[in-house]
Amino acid sequence: MPRLSYPRRQQRRRLRSAAASGVAGLAAGAFAAIAADVGAITVAGMLVLVMVGLLFRAHHLMRLAGRSRVGARSEDEVRRALAALEAEGWRLRHSLPYRGRGDIDSVAIAPTAIAFAIETKCAARRPVVSPVQPGGTRREVLGSNGLPGSER
Repeated sequence: MPRLSYPRRQQRRRLRSAAASGVAGLAAGAFAAIAADVGAITVAGMLVLVMVGLLFRAHHLMRLAGRSRVGARSEDEVRRALAALEAEGWRLRHSLPYRGRGDIDSVAIAPTAIAFAIETKCAARRPVVSPVQPGGTRREVLGSNGLPGSER
């Protein structure tokens, strides 16, 4: 089974944290209702504030998980685009661990033993992939609007 990419692991970690925060927020709300029912209004008010804070945190973590999902999809798109090089003798490695938490997105090793490290970025929250043209000497960079040479 291939190693999960860093953005995919980050997405899962954020989703787990969002779920835990959401459950804790709902529990705080239930305790607030119980406290209000027995007449402890001050405690109920404080628990409502805790509930609101936890639910906002869960919402924030869900948004961050969505951003991580976009990064993971972008890396998957680059993997598919680079796969055509393997038929020409290139060796590809993806999601190589690098100094702690991050990773090297992709490494393409040419038949001549020259290696290229590839860092994947996405523009406007959607992946933009330049067509791979083996044997070419020109490096094409696509900008945020998907056109060559139009980076910001």
